[in-house]
Amino acid sequence: MNTSHWTMQSLCDFAYWVASDFTAQIESKLEVEGIGKNDFANRVGVSASRVSQVLNDPGNLTLGNTVKYARALGMKVALVMYDDADPDNDKGPITADVFTKCWERLGKPKDLFEFQDVKESNRVFIVYKNTAATVENRRFEVKCQESASTAGERGRCA
Repeated sequence: MNTSHWTMQSLCDFAYWVASDFTAQIESKLEVEGIGKNDFANRVGVSASRVSQVLNDPGNLTLGNTVKYARALGMKVALVMYDDADPDNDKGPITADVFTKCWERLGKPKDLFEFQDVKESNRVFIVYKNTAATVENRRFEVKCQESASTAGERGRCA
C-alpha cells in the first residue's frame, strides 16, 4: 500500500502543487493590499484574462513569470529545497507560509550575516558568529548542536 502524499504521484503533480501554492500567495497579497486583478494585470503587463488564467490554473507558470508576478507586487520570490526527514513524502510538502512565518520570526534577515545571536527552536540550536570562513570578505562560522529530543535522528541543522 502506497501511503505517500499525492504530490509524489508524478513530477507534474508536485510542480502543479508548488505553482498553486505560489498563486495562493499572490491572491492573498492582492486581497490584503486591496489590489484588483485588473490593476495587477497592468502591473505585470498582461491581460486581466491571463491573470485569471494563471490564478485558476497555474500549471504553465514559469520560473521567470513567478519573478515577474512577485515584482509586480513589490515582493521577491525564492525557490527553497529542504529536508524534513520525510524522504517518502508521506506527509507531503509544507506551504510557503511556513517559511514566511519562520523568516518573520527571525526578524526578516536579509542574509546569514544578520544572524548574530543563538537562535533556539524546540529541535536544534543554531549559532551564527562572524569568526571563521571567509565569504566575500566577510567571516562567519555556523555551529549546530542537536537538542536531546533530536539525538539519533538524521542531521536536521538548517
